[in-house]
Order: sequence, then structure tokens, then C-alpha cells
Amino acid sequence: MNRLLLYVHYNKFNKLDDHVLYQLESVKNLYSKIVVVSNSQLVERDKSKLEKVANVVIQRDNIGFDFAAWRDAFDNEGFENISGYDSVTLMNDTCFGPMYDMSEVYTAMNKNGYDFWGMTSHGKSEAGMPKTNGPVPEHLQSYFVVFDKKVTASSVFIDFWKSVRDFSIVEDVIINYETKLTGVLTQAGFKRGVYFDSVKYRTENNIVGRHNFSELEPYVLFDHKVPFIKVKSIMNYNEQTNKLFFDRIENTTKYPVDLIVKFLSKFSSFDRIDIFSRKMIVNNLKLSGGSSIAIHIHVFYVDILEGYLNILEKATFKFDLYATTTLGENEDKINTLAKKYKNIESCEVIVGDNLGRDVVPWLRLFGKLKSYDIAAHFHTKKSRDSSNELIGGSWRRDLENMLMKKADDIIANLESNKNLGIVIADIPEVFHYLGGMIYYNELSIRKHLKELCSRMSTPDMYEEFFAFKDHKMTFIASYGTMLWYKPKALQKLDDIKLTDSEIPKEPLEESSTILHAVERLPVYVAHKAGYDFAISPLREGAISGFVDNFAYNKAVVAGLSYSRVYRFGKRILSPVFVLRKIVNRIKGRK
Repeated sequence: MNRLLLYVHYNKFNKLDDHVLYQLESVKNLYSKIVVVSNSQLVERDKSKLEKVANVVIQRDNIGFDFAAWRDAFDNEGFENISGYDSVTLMNDTCFGPMYDMSEVYTAMNKNGYDFWGMTSHGKSEAGMPKTNGPVPEHLQSYFVVFDKKVTASSVFIDFWKSVRDFSIVEDVIINYETKLTGVLTQAGFKRGVYFDSVKYRTENNIVGRHNFSELEPYVLFDHKVPFIKVKSIMNYNEQTNKLFFDRIENTTKYPVDLIVKFLSKFSSFDRIDIFSRKMIVNNLKLSGGSSIAIHIHVFYVDILEGYLNILEKATFKFDLYATTTLGENEDKINTLAKKYKNIESCEVIVGDNLGRDVVPWLRLFGKLKSYDIAAHFHTKKSRDSSNELIGGSWRRDLENMLMKKADDIIANLESNKNLGIVIADIPEVFHYLGGMIYYNELSIRKHLKELCSRMSTPDMYEEFFAFKDHKMTFIASYGTMLWYKPKALQKLDDIKLTDSEIPKEPLEESSTILHAVERLPVYVAHKAGYDFAISPLREGAISGFVDNFAYNKAVVAGLSYSRVYRFGKRILSPVFVLRKIVNRIKGRK
């Protein structure tokens, strides 16, 4: 059939995401011509990508949103030419997909003789209209609507599009166009159809409300073979169960779920619970062999250092070793030890004051490390107290397993993925028994985080990640401050410049110092620099400890909120109960 597709793209960051290109590539064989209207100011490279999958690409400002963009596409094509197509499809980029074969959808809908049809409809409701909260008529949702040539040649259709104005508020577009177009065409006598009838489904299943099925019930739509899943249904809802949904999509369709994960990482929250399982490093990648690599180890215990180097000796890459220590007697020991290992190309030992544990020596090395492609930061963690070493030793061995024994895999991931800037360890096993990172403890670090963000000239980072305005309540961090990274991803940390007087003195008796605040920063600093993070798992296939930690703290905060409401209500109502008792006593005396 001779079909025309008018497709509207918009990204507030002026980016062209991969899921859009996949979408257009997947459906292009269904159409004789594809016109893409982008309401974003794309760079030439992205515009060229669109031109490979579309016949015409139009760029415009985001004035009037998608309806004004479709209007301009109609004007560009000319209504006298539009009616020459068997059908015209309007589509926008607010969905992931197609998950299923679109040709089957067209075949099914064409058999019914509809004059126009949509993928889904919004049910009629007595309230809920944006801006006014007035009644909402039943209507086809505009992200995917098909019009037969009988409709596109009609004066009512042409007049509707010529009347579209450049509204500056999206709610006005919904009120005047999206919710009205279906009614305008139906009143003109055209037969309307819908691929998935949510109104019928709600009636048959006794569902009250939930009129906007495309956003509120993505799982139902998926089970009924609707090819598209609304981006909003993934971004704004169901975060705690989306991981299961992603698995279903992956196991039952050919749609690459990584497109969803990458989109969420870039344009939603990069530390969402539902994408943690897909943040794990990829195993068995090949190293390129061309990266310059530095490893910094803060050394207090030389025997622990030797254990680390024995593990790293099994890696296939060579590296420069930077060892910091507070004991002058360690300098010769470290240099002698380093000469035993063939994969250590050079060794530099820096002796300094016993300040800031491993964190300050690492920060003060940034000038030397910034010239390397990849770097690591480790320290020789050990406690002389046997009971504490039982915990510390378990913690250290987990970090060794996740970050040192898997060093080849980690380097290969950093080399093969230009967007990957940091690899951290998953939460060590001992944390699962000790309760993980607790919301209350993290609260006490915020004052330091605010100061550090100010020093790095990133105050927005504090508001975005550390003010605890969302449900996360804890941080994504390599607890123990051991990690692999690209120095350019963490360069902002070099702006912190802690002075000796600011550094807490040993022994540290609390876990909320400015040093602990630095420990929380790297993943977020990398994100602000445009880099993603990956996790080296404690065990292959296991659920990340960060998921458990977030779920636990969400429950804690929910309980705290309930307790506050209860106490507040009790304070308000207790005088009423006291007064009632007094009145009853008086009545009893009478």
C-alpha cells in the first residue's frame, strides 16, 4: 500500500536517542515515504542519522508541540498530495518499540474497514482534563493514529489542521487538539477503530478509573500485543517492578531492552532501581591493549599490598604503580616488592603525613593520574582488632574479588564503552547482615556534600542527587572507596583541595566525616561529566545489593513518615479527647 508516515521527534536536551533510530528503522518498510519533523535543534551528525531512515527531515522550534509539527508537515507536503496516499500515519517518539510486528497490526485493522484508527484510546472520564480538571472525552491517543485517504481528503480534516495554533503550553494542545480530533472526525461520519480497546477491557474486568491505560497499564498492553510502550509509563511509574517487565520483553520479543536502559540512564535518573541488573560489567570482552593504566594503592600494611599484587599479577595488562604511605620504613619495602612483578612497568612511592586515610593521598595524586586512560584506587584495609578484622577481612576479600580478580574484564569494559567512566564494587556481603547503608547515617553527610559540590562548582549536583528529594535516600558508591575509573571522568574531584586543617584526625570515631562524603561522590561526578557507571557483581546473576539497600531505606523512610503523621495527629487530637473526658465526667456527676 502507498502509505505516508509523519513522525515528530523532540528531546529537551537536543539529542537524538538510539531508540528513535531503531523505531524508524523498524517501521520504514511499511511506508512509501517518511517525513520526520524534529522540534529539537539537532547537531549535523544526528540530523544525518535521521536522513538515512527518512525521506524528508524538517527542523523547527518546539512551538505548538507535536500537533503544530504535524501541521507544518502537512503544509510541507501539501494537502493536494496527501490525499494521494492510501493512508497517513501520525506518530511521535514518546514510545519504546515496536515490540511486535507492525505489519500484523495494519493487516488486522485494515480488515475492519475503519476510516481512522489508533493504537490505544483514553477512556471517558468526568474529571482529569489537564489545566481545568474538567471532563475528558474518549479519544484516540495521538502517539500513533492512522487516517484513510477518505479522511485526509475531507474538508473537515484539512480545516482541523489548518486551525492548529502554536500554543506555548502543552495542556492547551491536549485540550484543543488531542482530545478533540477523534470527536470532530466521528461527528463528521467517519468510522473510528482502536487496536487495543481499553474501555472494553476496563468494563470486562471491572476496573474503576485508570482511563489512561497507555501510561498506567503497560504490562496489560504488552500482553495484548500492543507494539509500543509509552516512555512515561516506564519513567514515571512502576520503577520497582520494571526489571521484571524488561526481562519479559527480552525473553518474548526481539526488542533490544538496552535501548530502554540507556535512555533512562541519560534522560531519567541514572541510578534507578529498575536498571541495576543491566549495570553489571560484561564478562569475557577482549582488551585492546592500547590503554595507559595507573593503579594507586595507599599502603599501611605491606603484606596486604603483596596480596593485592599477587592477584593483579594474573591480569594481562601492564600498569604504573603509585604507592602512598605514611611510614618511611615502607618505601624500600614497596620498591623491592614491586620489582618482583613483570606487569608493573614503573613504581613511584610517595611518603606523606598520616592525614585523611587513603582519600586525601588519592585526591592529591590527581595531577599525576590525569594523563592516564584508566586508573584504579585501592588501599590496604585491615584492622588489628580480631573482631573488627573478621568484618574488615570479609569486606576486603569481597573487594579483591570484585575489583582485582576481575581487573581484565573491568579494563575491557572501560576500553570498549566510551560512555563508561567508572566501575564500582557491588555492596559487600557483610553489609547484608549489618543492615547496609542507613538513611539516617547518610543524612549526616549532607552538609559536607553541599560544601564539596560548591567547591567543584556543581551546586546543582547537590540539589539533584544529595538533597534526598526522591525515594532513593542512599547513594551509589563503592563502599570502601576502591574503584576503577577514567581520570577525565573524575577530574572535578581535583577541585576539592582539602586543607590539612579540614581533615579529621585519627582515630575517626564517626562515619559522617568529610572523608566519607568524598567516598559518596565519584559516581555522581562521573555522571555530571557525561559518563555512565557499571558495577562489578559480588556473585554472577545475583540481585545487586543496592536494590536491597534502596528498598530497605524506602521502607524505613515510609515508616518514619507514618510515625510523624501519627504523632502529629495525636498532638492535634489529644486535647479533643481530654475535653471529651471532662465533659463525660461532668455529665456523670449530674
